[in-house]
Amino acid sequence: MKKFETGGEIKQYHVGLLAAITMVFSLVAAGAYGVEEMVPACGPGMTIVLLLVIPFIWGLPMGFVSAELGGARPVEGGYYKWVQEGLGEFWGFQSNWWRTCSCYIGNAESIVLASGYIGMALELNQTETYILRVALVILLIGLNIRGIGDVSVVTRFFILLVLTAFGLIAILGFVHWNNNPFDPFVPEGMGLLEAAASGIIIGMWMYSGYESLSTVAGEIKQPQVIPKALVIAIPLIVATYVLPITGGLASIGQWENWSTDPSAPVGYHTVLTNYLGSWTGIVFLFISAGAMAALCNAYIATSSRGFFTLSHDRLAPPILVKVSKKRGVPYVPILIMGAVDIIMCQFDFTAIVVIDVFFFMTSYIVIYIAAIRLRKTIPDEERTFKLPVSDGVFTVICIVPIILAVCALFVNGADYFIGGVIGLVSGPVVYVFWKRRYGGLAVIDPDHYPLNPRTKLGQGDLRRIGNLCLMLATVGLAGRFFLPWYEAGGESYYDETYGMNQMFDTFMWVLTAATIILYAAAIILLRAGKKIDR
Repeated sequence: MKKFETGGEIKQYHVGLLAAITMVFSLVAAGAYGVEEMVPACGPGMTIVLLLVIPFIWGLPMGFVSAELGGARPVEGGYYKWVQEGLGEFWGFQSNWWRTCSCYIGNAESIVLASGYIGMALELNQTETYILRVALVILLIGLNIRGIGDVSVVTRFFILLVLTAFGLIAILGFVHWNNNPFDPFVPEGMGLLEAAASGIIIGMWMYSGYESLSTVAGEIKQPQVIPKALVIAIPLIVATYVLPITGGLASIGQWENWSTDPSAPVGYHTVLTNYLGSWTGIVFLFISAGAMAALCNAYIATSSRGFFTLSHDRLAPPILVKVSKKRGVPYVPILIMGAVDIIMCQFDFTAIVVIDVFFFMTSYIVIYIAAIRLRKTIPDEERTFKLPVSDGVFTVICIVPIILAVCALFVNGADYFIGGVIGLVSGPVVYVFWKRRYGGLAVIDPDHYPLNPRTKLGQGDLRRIGNLCLMLATVGLAGRFFLPWYEAGGESYYDETYGMNQMFDTFMWVLTAATIILYAAAIILLRAGKKIDR
């Protein structure tokens, strides 16, 4: 048992290497779902190339960072505590808030997909489907309240089924090779850069999540198993993405008709039904539902710890740090996540997900910056794993995905861009409110985290918030010039999507206003910081 100053006792469970590997796998992939959307968006050849390239410039770097810092700092909260140690209280809060919000938003999507697969097999109506969603949430919340041990057992069961199913799909696809899976490389009339931009966001999303298991390191008796699991899971995930889609395209073709929609004419299930019979399609739907449930299950376990650790550091309401006496589990954040899932899984996610990409991308940027700094400050004797490269090479490994993330933010669409910029402002706003109300780390360690008596924030926080506003305003300004050029000729998409005329112009007006407000806030805060934060 590990005693927390502001909560009860959090229980530690035995999680073996296989269980840790399956949890990492479920947090990142949970199967090859999502690749189907890349194929018609950027072409079959480009899809396969991106799936092979993105892990080296996006997935592997975070895997290496998580392995290094997870071995050196195997603590509850994981990446949040890494950023806090490397960059301080304010940036630690931002990374935790942004990534946790991203997971809360995205988690309900797994419930929707799981219920969609089951509903397709059982022909459920809309009301029955929503009841199923609520039942799934209650089931998974109950499982998580029992502790990380039970979560790992159930996750392992479902992921082994998923790996078996996709392995069979890959084998059948290669055995019945009829087409060139790289033809066409990109859709007709689409350039290489345009095609890559169309698929890179999906690919980056699919190779994200390697840091998530670190948040429950304090509940694992031997947390050093996490770096080992990461090293093994990374190539397994790449193979799970590349082999089934290559085999599927080689055997079935019809690249323009692939989709994640269970009712779509072509998907992974088509390979099974074509060569093994229609009954296998039904079985695959249930396995797919299990995969989405496993993904949701693992994210409830890891994401709920975000607010738990903030509460432990007095940066969130104290009720969030409560731990069950019998199971030693922080049950309040888990229950809140369940309530959020029940509410959100009844909606269309088009409007909600617009800020999701920005949330997780920016949290990754902060984690990479912290990793660069901690590479130099954490002694080697405190590490259980260290990538055998120089600090300079490690810095490059971290900078490449930072550049990729920044570029990706601009090519995801005007609605995603504006929603993301505005959504990120929630981080400093909530920080100011909770820091002033609960005191933050100044209550726990006032010598290292002194308060400014005039602002009741940390020393230098005004300037940090001002710098964040300045960075967001600069990003907004760049988007204001880039997006009209990038979206030229495609503005009608927004009119059709949102059912309003001149919607793109409206987005640009909102972006202009937000940029001006952010620049004004940055100037005011930075000037005030010079006078007050001394």
